[in-house]
Amino acid sequence: MNKFAILLRQLRESKKLSQRRLSEHLGLSPMMVRDYENGSKLPKTRTTVKIANFFLLPYSELENTIYMSKWHTKKHIITK
Repeated sequence: MNKFAILLRQLRESKKLSQRRLSEHLGLSPMMVRDYENGSKLPKTRTTVKIANFFLLPYSELENTIYMSKWHTKKHIITK
């Protein structure tokens, strides 16, 4: 699991929201939230902004976490 996936799950759980409820707040499918949380997908910029706004976080904090998640994934693929 990547850093963004862990962070998103922690944020969601801190608000006591289900994946379905979070998806409704963000205008996403529940499947997309699940994919973000299990680390199989990373959000695009527009979705990252929605997430940052919903959780009242600086966009840059989420963007840095996503960048590190991408870097870690690429490093893992290269070293396999």
